[in-house]
Order: sequence, then structure tokens, then C-alpha cells
Amino acid sequence: MFGKSGNLVGLDIGSNSIKIVELAEGRSGYSIKSIGYKELPRDVISEGSIIDVAEIVNSLNEIFKERKISNNNVAIGLKGNTVIAKRIHIPGADSSLLEEEFRYQAQQFIQMDIEDVNIDYHIVKTDEESSMTDVILAVARKDVISGMLSTLGFTKLKVSVVDLEVFALANAYELTYGINSDVNAILNLGHSSSIIVFIKNGYYEFSREISMGGKDCIEMIQKKLGVTYDSARLIMNDGDAIEFNEDLQRVISDFNTQLGYEIKHSLDIFYSTTKYSTSKIFICGGLAKLFDLKGAISRTSDLPVEEFNPFVNVDISSASDYELVVNNPYLFNTALGLALRKVKDR
Repeated sequence: MFGKSGNLVGLDIGSNSIKIVELAEGRSGYSIKSIGYKELPRDVISEGSIIDVAEIVNSLNEIFKERKISNNNVAIGLKGNTVIAKRIHIPGADSSLLEEEFRYQAQQFIQMDIEDVNIDYHIVKTDEESSMTDVILAVARKDVISGMLSTLGFTKLKVSVVDLEVFALANAYELTYGINSDVNAILNLGHSSSIIVFIKNGYYEFSREISMGGKDCIEMIQKKLGVTYDSARLIMNDGDAIEFNEDLQRVISDFNTQLGYEIKHSLDIFYSTTKYSTSKIFICGGLAKLFDLKGAISRTSDLPVEEFNPFVNVDISSASDYELVVNNPYLFNTALGLALRKVKDR
């Protein structure tokens, strides 16, 4: 589930939409070769598991056909409470003994039978002097992986890499901002939930799922205005409508405040665990442009908040849907991070 050899299509299947990115790599860097987006009906995916296989298969076939994508090698990202990522420090530097230690460590923090999960790891560094090894563990439920692979088996796609969303976000961050010693947080604001990922020196440090997302904001608007779910979703994305409607502003403000406190709680947990202070928060995902969300998070956390555009160092001029990229770059952070993987990565 780790690694940085042919190009792959980054495939991000979320609870609300499918996003794909295919990159071309040249002497001057990366450019977009293909990009696609398709919203999904409600409840197609629940808690990371695919409920409506036919809808996912048909949507994927449609996107690849519309975008004329011939590359059928994909990298997929797993997310939600069915996967766990953890950075650990373990004694010993003997590679022949490390894998057994990884499994032991995994058993200490996962609330699942060890036989029901797949475990992968990446050794960050080994300190020969102290005989301590710095490792990132990745754990994913076997049934979730097999369910995803089974669904994609009904398409012509070949899954070359299975990654975790948190690592894909870290890859996209490194491409955009490089490697520095500051500790920064990536907040990916999803539809049914959100994830905050902490990065230091280009590596994953810690993450936490936040059980709030766009769906909660939509339902709050529904309750306040008495409108349908689809109407509330349109209103949520209409900044002008919110700006000139005090009732709407109060609803959005309540949502932003609740989310802001969840983020502050995550920052506090991270600090108590690592003693690292966070320098900045980078936000992405479908809610990144929500009215005053950036300001609300900054006020609650007392940190600068910046929108995380993953295409800053990517040539988008030849994108098949240029307007999609320009107007909605924050939707594609995970898909772009997955597209940075290669065929022979493990």
C-alpha cells in the first residue's frame, strides 16, 4: 500500500462521487492527461462498502468512455473506519524480525481480528545507534478490499495499486508544497465524513476521521428551510444565496462552528500524542468553498487556513475538461495523489 514503472489512473470512489486523474510525466514535470468526475446517487456507498455495485460499474464505464481513457491500470484508495494508518517506533533493526513485530504492534491498536485484515508497512528510517525503527503501518479489512476488487472486476479496469486515502493526500501534498520540517494538517472535507492528516518532513504522522461532512450541512439546511435534499445541496453550494440570507447564514455558521470544534479537538489529540504543534491547515474536498468555512476553522483553531489546490505544480492547459479543473481543483486531491503511484509499486 506504499511506494512512489508505468503511469496509473488515480481512482477515488467516494460516498458522493467518483473522481479520476491520469497524469503524464515529462521533462518539465507533470501534466493532466485525463480527468473525470461523476456524482453518485445517495446511499450507493455506505461506511466504505459498496452497496450498489451496478451503479459504480456503470458510472466507471461511462467516465472512461466519455474521457476516451485507454489506460485501464488504476490505483485505488481505501478510506473510512475500515482502514487504519499508524506511525510507530519499535525496538530492533533486524529486518528478518521486523514483520513479526509489525503484526504484534498492529494487534495492539486495531479492534479487529488480525486474520480479517491485510497489513502493510513502510520503514521510514532505522537508527542504528538506538536500535529503533520508525515505521508507518497500514491496515485494511480484507472484506472491504475484496468488495472493491470484486466490483472493479465487472469493468475492464486492472487494479495495480491499493493505497490508503491518507497516503494519497500526503503524496499530493508533497508534489504541491515539497518537504519541510513544519507540521501541517491536510483536512479533506468529504460528503459523509472528513479526514484530517498531519504531515512532517514529507511523511505521514497521524490522522483522525471526523464524522461530519457535506451531508450533515445539507440536512441542517433541509431542516431549517423545509426543502428537499437536492435543493438543500444546491443551496449549500450557492455562496451568493447564503451571503444575502440571514437564516441560511445562521445554519451554515452553526455547521462551521461544530466542524471547527471537531478540528480543534483533532489538533489537541495530535499534540497530546506527539507534542508537535501544527503550523497550518490545508483544506480540500467538496466543502472547501463552503461559505466562511475557512474563516471559521481559522478562528476556532487559531491557525492559518489555506485551500489546497493539488494542481499548482501540474500543467492543466491540455486537460480534457479545463473548466472542471479550474473551478473545482479541491475535489481531486486524493485522485491526484493516487495517480502519482506507478504500476510496479507495492
